[in-house]
Amino acid sequence: MPPIRRPLPHEPGFPLTLVYRDTKSPQSELPNHQHDWYELVYVYSGEGAFLIDQSLYTMSRGDLFLIPGDTIHHARPDAQQPVTSTALFLQASLLPTTVGETEALPMACYAYARQHKQYRLPLAQPEQAAVAALLKTIHDELGLRETGYRQAIRLACMQLLLAIYRAQRRLRADAAPLPAVAGPDWMRASLLHIDAQPADDLGLTRLARLAAVSTAHYSRVFKQWTGMTLSAYVAAKRMQRATELLLHSDLAVQTIAEQCGMDSMPYFHRLFRRHTGMTPLVYRKQAKSAVPPADA
Repeated sequence: MPPIRRPLPHEPGFPLTLVYRDTKSPQSELPNHQHDWYELVYVYSGEGAFLIDQSLYTMSRGDLFLIPGDTIHHARPDAQQPVTSTALFLQASLLPTTVGETEALPMACYAYARQHKQYRLPLAQPEQAAVAALLKTIHDELGLRETGYRQAIRLACMQLLLAIYRAQRRLRADAAPLPAVAGPDWMRASLLHIDAQPADDLGLTRLARLAAVSTAHYSRVFKQWTGMTLSAYVAAKRMQRATELLLHSDLAVQTIAEQCGMDSMPYFHRLFRRHTGMTPLVYRKQAKSAVPPADA
């Protein structure tokens, strides 16, 4: 089963959704899913694991997760200590871009997370308090809807994203330790291999052999940690790579298909349309006509 393309309800002309201080059990958590919104998850309490793209992270109090658009993700709250968190969803069009500003554009923290493949940000106590306060401000403004509430929310989002970007830069400058990871070593290595070599043979037999585990064990553990079958995950990762190449290169569609491990163009087109709802050429045209979020 491919990742769910999750629709997000929001006010017309105001692309923002907030799920505030929500506690989820393993049974109520969504299956693996994708959406083209930027997502931020802040953890107040509880334990769990979080798959984001090719990385498996632990979840605990004070953690903040950044999920760029069209990124596979799946949370696994602990059954005994379920996670209470706030999830903020927004699109780049919500926030203004200052003319002449190049260092810290609104979505810079997401570009930074994708570039460095670090989607988990452990926050110090003062940073936790600041993030929690700004999320509460957004929640309160959405609830009260007083005059100018949309502008107040935009300002709070700008403050929040800038604070996160500064925290990212400080952590990198301080040579912070690697984020806490979850799952077996072979599982994490396998996810990294799939991400780095999308054109490789990524069938169950070969990956299980590389991991030195049986195919049955590999298949069972893979679905346990990612929420999806190996074949569905590989297909989703290949489509993610295809969309990146369509947007950031001038390669022919057939070349992109080959670099994503697909020799059959009809199959590539069918799979791409299933994941995005459009053909590769239409996707490229629409994506390049839109204003892209700035990189850090």
